[in-house]
Amino acid sequence: MYQQALHQLDLPRQYQTIVACGVFGIGVSRAQDFVALQRFYQHLLPGGVLLLEHHLPYRDANLWPLWRREARTHLPEAWPDYIGITRLGEQEYELHYRLVAVDPLEQRTIGEMRTLLLKDKQPVADIIHTHISNYYFHHELRMLLEKAGFQIEAGKDDWTEADASADHDVIVYVARKQR
Repeated sequence: MYQQALHQLDLPRQYQTIVACGVFGIGVSRAQDFVALQRFYQHLLPGGVLLLEHHLPYRDANLWPLWRREARTHLPEAWPDYIGITRLGEQEYELHYRLVAVDPLEQRTIGEMRTLLLKDKQPVADIIHTHISNYYFHHELRMLLEKAGFQIEAGKDDWTEADASADHDVIVYVARKQR
């Protein structure tokens, strides 16, 4: 098993198929996202296929309105008041998320993931990590895949055989490495 950032992908062999679900555009810059597509391409055998699951920017009905300036005035969101107050059970940790910023020009969101480690129901560590998500529209991602060398064979609706349409908010791209 290998644990690597997608833009640093360096495996000892090539594959016939790479499946990427819910990982593209998370935690890195847009330039690093493109490098990740190039790394996928390099790690495929000639004729190999990348199946890339992609969530379109308007998928989250709560987030989409925040692309408008006047809807973002409440950011950053406050942390919930109940953080660190143990509830039912013997929890060893709590995990919380808050939205910090939405940048429609850069097509990204910045959030924070907060982990509270507990011992005997008392907080012993409080760790906050910044979480960046980049958003890509359909044609933009197609162009990036093509620029990385892929031939796009299909865009399917959320792991079905149906061709993606304007009614879908998750597309699985079937992208082939040229022989």
